[in-house]
Amino acid sequence: MTTRRPRLIDTFPSTPRTQPMEVLVLSPARTGTTSIEAALGILGFKVYRGMKHAYLEAARGKGPNTYPLWSEALDAAYQPSNNTSNTLAPYSPTDLEKILSPYTAASGWPLSLFPQLALEAYPTAKVILMSRPPTSFSASMTRALSPRLTWWSWNWILPLEGGLIRDCIRCGQRCLNAFSGGKPWDRAVLEEKYAAHNESVTSLCKAQPGRELLVFEATQAWGPLCEFLGVDVPKDTPWPREAVGGAFEKQGRMFWMMALAKVIVKVGAVAAVVGAGVWAWRNGYIPVHLG
Repeated sequence: MTTRRPRLIDTFPSTPRTQPMEVLVLSPARTGTTSIEAALGILGFKVYRGMKHAYLEAARGKGPNTYPLWSEALDAAYQPSNNTSNTLAPYSPTDLEKILSPYTAASGWPLSLFPQLALEAYPTAKVILMSRPPTSFSASMTRALSPRLTWWSWNWILPLEGGLIRDCIRCGQRCLNAFSGGKPWDRAVLEEKYAAHNESVTSLCKAQPGRELLVFEATQAWGPLCEFLGVDVPKDTPWPREAVGGAFEKQGRMFWMMALAKVIVKVGAVAAVVGAGVWAWRNGYIPVHLG
């Protein structure tokens, strides 16, 4: 008999939605998702900006830490247990809505790793699929994202950091492995997975009567996007260009330095306590007789 493990999402509170989900950007990282997320924000949508958004909301105290929830969803979908007596139930549309109910648009990883679930949860939302030449996509992944999430030093930094950065990186690692099938450095595999993902999302949308889909390149800027969404082009507002020119890599290094600094503070505090204890013992401030 199959026994389901307890899930974090089942203890997460539900928040009633006040506005419908209008836009789903179901594309992986490094396809222009950061720029279109910023563009949707300029157009007035309340955007769940994937991995970055989850970190900033929690770090600023504006929302809960949702990384453990996404990690749980990824484990249930992509790492099913071989032990049928200890499995996680896959996330349902109701579970997804617990995370996304405050938002009218959602984009990128981790959401785009659950396209069928997202389409089921939000049957009236318009879908955007970011288009990028496969070779350019794989080059960007292996230059910027794969290194950021596979640095060997994360193996010892994350357990010691033990907080939001740990949860963020581990969720990102799950996303990368789920998308690449565990081969984040193989450019041929990344290109194959990207093409298969786009084909799958396109087929899912075509199978749903009335589902609107826009295949979009960030270089097309405001015109096609605003026409698709039925909104006016913002006046005197350039198209946002984010995570370009090495900015993404710089953010990754800064993230690593933040985690390391936190570990140093923790280790330093422990060392100070131990040092003070040794000093006190040597100077007779701590009794040595135990009985």
